[in-house]
Amino acid sequence: MNLLKSTNLNITSIPGEIERDFRVKASTNSKRKRDGQVTELRDKYTQKYAKIDEKIRRAQVDVEEHDAQVKDQKYQTAISLGSAILGGFLGRKSIGGATRTVRDLSRGSKKKREVEYAKETMQSLQLEKQRLETQFQSDVNSLEYSTDPITENLENIVITPSKQNISVRFVALVWSQN
Repeated sequence: MNLLKSTNLNITSIPGEIERDFRVKASTNSKRKRDGQVTELRDKYTQKYAKIDEKIRRAQVDVEEHDAQVKDQKYQTAISLGSAILGGFLGRKSIGGATRTVRDLSRGSKKKREVEYAKETMQSLQLEKQRLETQFQSDVNSLEYSTDPITENLENIVITPSKQNISVRFVALVWSQN
């Protein structure tokens, strides 16, 4: 008697089952197993996705805050420059106003650098999320390939009858007169 065995799924065919039927049964079991593994993998990656999404959200808030600060700094610089020019026309001492204007311009350029840094941070986090998604997809694809019973080499098990462990349950004698 010949039986087929799938080593990946650890299942054996029943006596008399043909290879095609066994592969169909193995395919069903493989899909169940793969679905379970994908669910476990998704649970594993869910925490990573949550962390990276939170970092991206914080980076977006940071970019928005820095953009608002740059706008405020531009207005402050414009007001400071306008008051220095107006003070110069009205005859006030303009040294303090000019110094304040230069200081405001310096702060503005610093805020712009902070905005650029925040944008770069956000872009790197988005790239990290894309790498994570790529890694997840490759892990799922490797699971699909590793548990494919159609391409799996099945082990052929030969069971030979033996004279041991034979028990006779019923003996009958039939007589026919022909």
